[in-house]
Amino acid sequence: MPIGAEAILQPATFELTGKKRADLRYAIHRCEKAGVRCVFAPGPEVAAEHAEQVRAVSGRWLQSRHSPELGYSLGTLATLADPDIVVALGFGGDGRLEAFVSWLPVPARKAWTLDLVRRRPDSTYGVVEALIVRSVAEARERGITEVSLGVAPRIITSPDAPRGLEAALRAMYWGLDRFQRSRSLHRFKEKFGPRWEDRYLVVPSPSTLPEVMVALVRAHVPPLPATAAWIRSALSPARPEPGRPVAA
Repeated sequence: MPIGAEAILQPATFELTGKKRADLRYAIHRCEKAGVRCVFAPGPEVAAEHAEQVRAVSGRWLQSRHSPELGYSLGTLATLADPDIVVALGFGGDGRLEAFVSWLPVPARKAWTLDLVRRRPDSTYGVVEALIVRSVAEARERGITEVSLGVAPRIITSPDAPRGLEAALRAMYWGLDRFQRSRSLHRFKEKFGPRWEDRYLVVPSPSTLPEVMVALVRAHVPPLPATAAWIRSALSPARPEPGRPVAA
């Protein structure tokens, strides 16, 4: 079953016209008015020349969200040492780093995929949107044919569900949503008018589901013993209540 959908953009056909892209146009206008400039550089260059500001922005962002570095970003600041990573930095008129986004290469698809997204809590409105729009234009100039904004988890409206895979998925997503609500993440990506491609979880047999789901939680968030236990319980065979016979 699908566990989420990946937001895909085609740089060659991406445009800002139309009512649905009005928010992106407004974000770019606000950033231009505030004097924000976008600079692209390889990861190692960013780490060497802007290390202090990058750490400050990332630290403020994580602090504002009351969470440590999350694993659903494919990398951490340490990955900026990779020369194949491209970073888009947004500097204010005073030279302060307002925000940055990093892009990982996907050579097999001649693509970039969005990884780190960091901004100051008091940054210029729309700076991240502006950086992504500029990044799509940069990708087009570099011959990149596809840009991925990453996977948005399935939207789960309630933590309550029957036992089984659906229950485990709800537990996992509600665990993740301590830090990033699925709905808001989907809305953010939808601003760019992507093509949504379903992504699926494939397991060798139903008996492996408990440990697979626990591993997914551990890969995405800091240790959540209670959630992990809930997942195992949700996927375990139902036990009859004391004194109640088991149906034949």
